[in-house]
Amino acid sequence: MLKFRVAFLWFFMIVASGCTEKTSEEYIELAKENIAKENISAAIVELKNAIRVNPNIAESRFMLGEIYASQGSSLSAEKELKLALDLGYEANEVLPLLVKVYSLQFRQKEIIDLVERARGLSAEVMTSLLVYKALAHFQLGEEYKAKEAIRGANEISSDSIYSQLGNAYVDLSNKQVEASLQKIDQVIAIEPTLSDAYLLKGQLSTLLNNSKAAVASYEKYKELLPQNIQSRMFLANAYIKNNQFDIAEKEVDQLLKSNPDQPFVNQLKGIIRYQADDFENAKLFIEKAIQNNLSSVPNRVIAGLSAFRLKNYEQAYDHISAIKGQLSDDSPIRKLLIIIQLKLGLNEQAGDALSDFDGLTEDDVLLLSSASSQLLRQGKNEAAKKLAVVANRLDYTNPLNLIQKGILELTLDNLEGIDSLESALELDSSSEAGKNALAKAYLDAGMFTKALELANVWISKEPNDIKGYTLAAKAELGLSNIANVELLYNKVLNIAPANPEANFYFADMNVNKGRFKNAESYLLNVLEVHTENVIALKKYFLINKRLGDSSKGLARIEEAFSRASTNIGIKLLYASALYTDSQFDKFISVFTLDDTDENTSSLLWNLLANVYYKLEELENLNKILGKWHAAQPDDKNVYLKMITLNDMLGNNTEALTVISEAKQKFPDDKRFSILAVYFYIKLGEVVQGNKAFANLPLDTQNSATGHGFKGQLMALEGDYAGAIPKLKEYYDAYPSDYNASLYAKALRDDKRYTDALKFLLNHGNQTGRALVTELQIAELAILSENLDLAKSSYLHVIEVESENINALNNLAYLLFLESDYQGALSYAEKAVVLAPDSPSVLETYSQVLFKLGYEVKAEEYSLKSKELRKSLH
Repeated sequence: MLKFRVAFLWFFMIVASGCTEKTSEEYIELAKENIAKENISAAIVELKNAIRVNPNIAESRFMLGEIYASQGSSLSAEKELKLALDLGYEANEVLPLLVKVYSLQFRQKEIIDLVERARGLSAEVMTSLLVYKALAHFQLGEEYKAKEAIRGANEISSDSIYSQLGNAYVDLSNKQVEASLQKIDQVIAIEPTLSDAYLLKGQLSTLLNNSKAAVASYEKYKELLPQNIQSRMFLANAYIKNNQFDIAEKEVDQLLKSNPDQPFVNQLKGIIRYQADDFENAKLFIEKAIQNNLSSVPNRVIAGLSAFRLKNYEQAYDHISAIKGQLSDDSPIRKLLIIIQLKLGLNEQAGDALSDFDGLTEDDVLLLSSASSQLLRQGKNEAAKKLAVVANRLDYTNPLNLIQKGILELTLDNLEGIDSLESALELDSSSEAGKNALAKAYLDAGMFTKALELANVWISKEPNDIKGYTLAAKAELGLSNIANVELLYNKVLNIAPANPEANFYFADMNVNKGRFKNAESYLLNVLEVHTENVIALKKYFLINKRLGDSSKGLARIEEAFSRASTNIGIKLLYASALYTDSQFDKFISVFTLDDTDENTSSLLWNLLANVYYKLEELENLNKILGKWHAAQPDDKNVYLKMITLNDMLGNNTEALTVISEAKQKFPDDKRFSILAVYFYIKLGEVVQGNKAFANLPLDTQNSATGHGFKGQLMALEGDYAGAIPKLKEYYDAYPSDYNASLYAKALRDDKRYTDALKFLLNHGNQTGRALVTELQIAELAILSENLDLAKSSYLHVIEVESENINALNNLAYLLFLESDYQGALSYAEKAVVLAPDSPSVLETYSQVLFKLGYEVKAEEYSLKSKELRKSLH
């Protein structure tokens, strides 16, 4: 009904206005008039009207396709031109436009096929088609076929504008760029609206590094083909090469609106954002180009550099390593890859790459030194020494680089580093870095006499500078001339009363003699001037803690933190002091989970975890460990803490998952292998436990801990005779409540109840009776028919843990056996409230009720107990 009403209304409006529909021919004539007036938009409307009235008129199709082709709307043009050809329009008119449309879409094979099938065309048209065929062959890398096609075009009409265009392309293929440019300028002079000529001129100008001329050519190309996407892309690229980034970005943003996934457009946007230091978006757009099959070397480099600047080192590594094989041996990007490897801890790879790198200069000695240091920290001494050999091969003229070489050598215990430092000072005797490095080298090498000689030179040149005296004091200390040391440090304090080094010396000396107040006065000398000196604050706190007033030291640290809360040293000191002073609530009010990130130190993470552990806030502890693991997945401590938390929560399977991950990351740390055995035992997985035990180092297997594990595994297999001596050895080495419980359980399972009971009572007398052992004592007392001891043990458990269901229920049953039904009822009722679905608790309660005459209620609980037992089985 609605459609009828709309159609009727439309008809009524036409009739009422006295209008009648024009014919297709009339619309075409109107279109021609608009074209003559250069009113192209109106012409398109009229042609579409002509097609609406009669879709089978070839002329309207051709005219519309021609307009679309002139604007660069290649897909729309292709559709109309093909229809025009099918409707019988003149091929001489249609094919030149159709082949151009294919060219705009880079459809090279369709161009070749179309031209090879073309017949009966004029010489001029055939010439143009052959040139487009040649360009298609050039694009496909088929140079010989391209030149053959151009020869064919020249044979038909060497004067044709298209033949001249083709000859320009031949010059380009022969690398005669200037000759090609000269020819294309002649073509443009003859035919200034030939878009293909401007395209080639833009390419030639780019090859000649004339970015300004390239921009002008592509601007004209876009003007001639305003709707063509490629014309805008070429122009945007030219703007970028001409450093016109703002204009380029406007073009690119327009392209992205209609082509958000186009790889080349995303590449251009990424380049623009990178030069603006917008690395986040640069990486985003370049990676989109890569994902859409534009994984070129420049794109990988930009993506890698952007990720590096964002400190996403793993992503940077993925991008740069993907193109490693395409980089020259001396490419600076290879150096970037080495730096990334160092950041990721891939130190051996970095070391190998540096050893093989061509073109290293003395300026790379810092990189060599950094790689060497990290290899040393990993214990890869030989790999580190290889880099020192590389550094030694370089030629040095810069004293700073020579100093760095010397430091590298000394780090590797190569005393030739001292020669390098001395040579550096010969090149620049005023170098403070050289002097300081040489002084440290003498001290580290134990060359105290040489250090003293250097110190005396400094003192003679600058008698009012403390540097010479402090070096001399260190040298005299090395030579054990304590009297001279004190004399020299007193001279330092005469010149600089707040000097930390001298004051620390005297403070430590007084601490060693037990004179804490004297030590405190020296530290105050420092703190009055250097209020945020971390070492002084720490020493002051510890001294006052020993004097029984840690609040004084903590107050100083607190003041420093209030002034410099971003100072990592002070922040960690404040956290450590609060923890040491057991001020846990204050700790978590100052240091929260929200303040942590990937740069948080391992020490602070540890302290946060320990505080929540001490406060028994397991949910917050779990959050801390989750965030810590995400931020620093290579920190061993977080794995150990996660394993501990899972142990506390009884999540044994989850603990083993964490252990498996840790073992892969830290294969040389045997602690994780030992923990794996522990958790397999807790899960009762004997086979897995024995396998894990067999993989432990022999020294661990044969240790008291190893015997303890083996004893537990043997007990799980029922070999109590073998387990008992091993568990006793484990207990003797580590007499904890848990180990006592293990040994007693093995004795009990071997039916040695009296021995187990006697052992636990003796253990309790020595260490105090913990709940775990008290419950065992009660159970063993029952098995040994010592019911009074059992009752007293259960009462002790309930005093400590009033809601211990096991103790309440068992105590109720013992009283029931002694016919103390009222006493039994008080404990049984508490147990039922706490565990209303426990069959054993309900059964005890039912028996007590029955004896007290509550038969109906007793029957109710007895039935419930039986139903629960049935459902459990």
